[in-house]
Amino acid sequence: MSDKLLELEILLKQLPGAVERRRLGDRLRQAVDVLRDSDYRVNRTRAVLELAHLTEFQQSSPQGDVIDKLKEEAWEVGDALQNATTEDELKNAVYDYDRVLKPALASADKAVRIHWSRVVDERFRPIELLGELLERIGIAGNLGQQLRDCARRGLASTNNSQLTDIVANAKNLLAELSVLQKRRAEAIGNGNVGTFVNALAEGRATLELITPDVREWLEMNNALDRLGVTPR
Repeated sequence: MSDKLLELEILLKQLPGAVERRRLGDRLRQAVDVLRDSDYRVNRTRAVLELAHLTEFQQSSPQGDVIDKLKEEAWEVGDALQNATTEDELKNAVYDYDRVLKPALASADKAVRIHWSRVVDERFRPIELLGELLERIGIAGNLGQQLRDCARRGLASTNNSQLTDIVANAKNLLAELSVLQKRRAEAIGNGNVGTFVNALAEGRATLELITPDVREWLEMNNALDRLGVTPR
């Protein structure tokens, strides 16, 4: 009988730990269900940070703090999940993953998408107009068509539903735009000629912009009789 009592006493001492392990096991199973989309969230977070870097989001947007918030929440949640050793620690970590990190990621995702749309309007829409103009007056070879095609792909890139696709397109488009802008500078220049042609493409050119070097450039490219002037 004494042996039985001794065994019972040992079991009673072990019971709290067993219950805690059982509860932790149940919590782990629940955590696995909640964390099933973790790969997707990691890739989405990486895409947010990459697009923010590509477009200098934090430097040019008053909403740049959403990126800092996302970084902070992602680090804290990841650290909590990795180091959780009790049921309460794991419960709190999973809660923060689902209820804190999720909205922070959604806010940052929305912010960088809006910013990319602004970047597209600022950088790609003008070159669409410029490309159409260069094609119309027949100068700079096929540069006009390439500018127009790049611009249209840039404008269409904002319609992608997956942020990872937007990032991939943004990388390629910005690299292509950089090359085309260098060719544009070589063909047109950045001085008075560049100012005039850009203004002409955007519908804001005036006779005041036709300086002697602009006229010389137009004559050299046989473009004088291809352009008309209309009053405002």
